[in-house]
Amino acid sequence: MKPTAVAWIASLGAPLVLAVFVFTAYRGPMRTPGGVVLLRAGIGARGVAEELAVTGLVSHPRLFLLFARLEKVDRHLRAGRYAIPPNPSIESLLALLREGPNVRERVTIPEGSRDDQIAGVLARTAGVDSTEFLRIVRDGASPPRYGVPGPTLEGYLFPETYEFPWGTPGAEVVSFLIVQYHKVMIPAFRARAESLGIAEQDVVTLASIIEAETSLPEERPRVSAVYHNRLRAGWNLEADPTVRYATGNDSGEITAGQLEWDSPYNTYRYPGLPPGPIGNPGEASLIAALFPQEGCEDFFFVANGEGGHTFSKTAEEHSRAVAALRRREVARRQPGHS
Repeated sequence: MKPTAVAWIASLGAPLVLAVFVFTAYRGPMRTPGGVVLLRAGIGARGVAEELAVTGLVSHPRLFLLFARLEKVDRHLRAGRYAIPPNPSIESLLALLREGPNVRERVTIPEGSRDDQIAGVLARTAGVDSTEFLRIVRDGASPPRYGVPGPTLEGYLFPETYEFPWGTPGAEVVSFLIVQYHKVMIPAFRARAESLGIAEQDVVTLASIIEAETSLPEERPRVSAVYHNRLRAGWNLEADPTVRYATGNDSGEITAGQLEWDSPYNTYRYPGLPPGPIGNPGEASLIAALFPQEGCEDFFFVANGEGGHTFSKTAEEHSRAVAALRRREVARRQPGHS
């Protein structure tokens, strides 16, 4: 009588049975629904196994941990967000983890953001090391490496919507942002700056001030014309956003003391443009800096209380506009005003 298959396997002993089970568990599909998981840096193989188990993405966490350690996946794991397909095998899951994050984070950098604000956005939404990012941006040796003028990379971190894997190195992110700036600052724009007799850095610096002054696209060329007029006439720019940048006053009224703040970025106290950009302007403000409104003779503007500005040619007209704004503000504070 021939022995059965079961009896034959049993005769080989427990080690072979265990090996068959382990091999099947390694190659066979796990009954898991799939999903997305964020794996952070430095959690090790056990941390990876626990995170996948908690989110229901592995059905055999102990076996997964065993194979992860055997294959030393934790030593090569890249932090990030991973999309796990339904019913993966441990083998395919480990292969996916070795390849790195396969989900990209959508990051929107608002126009006019400062370098520290951009660093915060990148850290919150894409896990970028903000310290590394700011170190590169503020390093005086960085501008020539990235092919831009300026004392730092402030002004050239182009505001746009990007997609980065979680934890993308700061240097890589900086390169993406600077490359986008170079795509926007086309040779025709550099030729236009040369025809105006202004340096590229001055274009970006002026654009950053325009960006901070108004959010209305239709106003930007006129704001630009005011500043071009003041520069040609040898006036101080007297741009409030430069005072805010110098003093760190992000909100609230600018005080008389802040107008006297001793900083080369204070354009009430020092003539000409500040030493560098006060933020990172978008394309519309760069174009406005290069193409101020033609025929504009305005030298002044003040907020009109409705989101825009009132522009004036003379100091007298400007004084009337300021007085009108103050009357509206007083009226708005009166009881019963809606």
